Amino acid sequence: MLVLAIIGVLRFLRLLPKPDLPKPPPVLRGELAKQVAAETWNCSECETENSGLAHFCTNCETPLPKKKSKVWIIGAVLLVLFAVLIGWGYMASWGWF
Repeated sequence: MLVLAIIGVLRFLRLLPKPDLPKPPPVLRGELAKQVAAETWNCSECETENSGLAHFCTNCETPLPKKKSKVWIIGAVLLVLFAVLIGWGYMASWGWF
C-alpha cells in the first residue's frame, strides 16, 4: 500500500512517467456525424421517420422527444441512505443500540 502511495506522489510531481496505455483507434473525420445522421427517430404525433440530426419533425414540426434521465433515482437512494444513517446515529446517541 505504501508503495502505491509513493508511486502516486511521484506521478503527481511528474517525476515518474505515466504508463503507456493502449490508444483508441482513430476516428476518421466526419465518421461521428455520419453515424448520427444514419440514426433515425420516429415522430410521436405523425409517425414520420426523421434524421438523427433533425431537432424537429420534418412533417408536423413536433420537437424531438427528450431522453429520460434516471439521475433522480440515484438521488432518492442517497437521500434514503443518509436518512437511515442519521436515524441510526440519533438512536445510538440515546443508547438504543
